[in-house]
Amino acid sequence: MTYAVGYPCVRPFLDALASALPPSEGRIHTDTEENVGWRLLEQQCETAVVPPSVPAWKHGELSLVPGGAVSAVGPTNDIVLFFSPGLMTIRHIGTRSPEVYEILLAEVVLREKYRMTPTFHRWDGTVEEGLRRYDAVLLLDEDIPHGRVAPFHTLDLVDEWFDMTQLPFIRTVTAGWTHLLTKPFCDAVATAASAVDARLLSDLEERLVRQGTTSGCESVPGHYRCILDADVIEGLDVFFRFCFYHGLRRDIPSFHVWSEEERGTPGKPLDHGSPNG
Repeated sequence: MTYAVGYPCVRPFLDALASALPPSEGRIHTDTEENVGWRLLEQQCETAVVPPSVPAWKHGELSLVPGGAVSAVGPTNDIVLFFSPGLMTIRHIGTRSPEVYEILLAEVVLREKYRMTPTFHRWDGTVEEGLRRYDAVLLLDEDIPHGRVAPFHTLDLVDEWFDMTQLPFIRTVTAGWTHLLTKPFCDAVATAASAVDARLLSDLEERLVRQGTTSGCESVPGHYRCILDADVIEGLDVFFRFCFYHGLRRDIPSFHVWSEEERGTPGKPLDHGSPNG
């Protein structure tokens, strides 16, 4: 049985995976990050599509499934910090989201790039209400209001991360207990990821053609990929190294990638580099 977070950016992969999975591998159930993470870590399910912070807790026993990573590049406007004009520093942030991983992203960006050390507070309400109580408000995905206008300023945290590192921000990985992963499941993940990534690349190419690329100087628009490649591996490593450096984690996880030859044993460790490449 597989559990998954239901982020909008992950849904195309989940739909493709549901079609590719053989009946023997069961169904996909969506839930909150907290509930999906708990089920995976407590072995209430064999596999899950979750933020990387979840398998990081058991990185010696959980493996990443090849292909099954959803990552964001540039200004995707899916993880956004709202604040008032003229604000010089951000100390208190309200967030209605319990997603710890996206809060880690906000902390890394604000600490590393802006030398701020924010405190987060649970809050539920409009942006206006939040900014009357806190310096800034963190919103994700479908909670972000459309057509936002002044007087609010915003930081697209995925774009800020890309500006810092020139690496993707990994929203989710597909992970499972190494000794329970099966070839049919991993093959289905690879098939689904390949199909979704091809569509994402096609959409990106169409957007580049529409905006024009004759000078070669235009910025690449915000986009998603569905692939576990070298950039994703490096993005994971650099992110958790920054977390460790700023005291947000006590260790740097050594993620493993599953292969059929290593069934029943720990997977293959990923290569690590420095936070600055």
